[in-house]
Amino acid sequence: MTPRTWPSLYLAIAISFAVAGLGGALTDLGPWYEQLEKPAWKPPDAAFGIIWSTIFTLCAFSAWWAWHASSHARQRRTLLALFATNAALNVLWSTVYFQWHRLDWALVELVFLWLSIVALMWHVRGHARASAWMLLPYLVWVSAAGVLNWDTWRLNPQAHAWQSQSALNDADNSPASMPSASSPLAPSPGDASTAPNAVPR
Repeated sequence: MTPRTWPSLYLAIAISFAVAGLGGALTDLGPWYEQLEKPAWKPPDAAFGIIWSTIFTLCAFSAWWAWHASSHARQRRTLLALFATNAALNVLWSTVYFQWHRLDWALVELVFLWLSIVALMWHVRGHARASAWMLLPYLVWVSAAGVLNWDTWRLNPQAHAWQSQSALNDADNSPASMPSASSPLAPSPGDASTAPNAVPR
């Protein structure tokens, strides 16, 4: 690739991380997520941000390389459609898992996300083999995420039912329902509980 193609690389990176940012914004790490029982083999919290940043960077390079390696407009249109589908499925998984609290539905949705990566790799394998290899870590990570999703669902089969209870707890903790500072029910500063630790997506 020549320096003339670099602006399109910057655009690919910007779009890729915009998708990552949208998925991150939908990742609610509040009380519902904190009370989930996680499998013992779950990667360290700090690893998630590093892994996803690497994957989205590789996706940008893969799209850029395949775009300029495409020999005709039809290949490029298909490439754009496949990447757009993959991005939508990636964001949808965050919505289903963290917003709707449906571990079971997220597991089903993850199958389609996995298949969208396979479709991308299959599409570019002939004219941009390097692009296909750049997507391999994405496929491996989503495969691992599927196992993690399965194990978490197995450990928390009724996790979706906790949503209503969490909403009730939020209502109970609203300013209107909280005791005033002069109330005998108001906790002392020493009784304040610590906020849950955030786990990177």
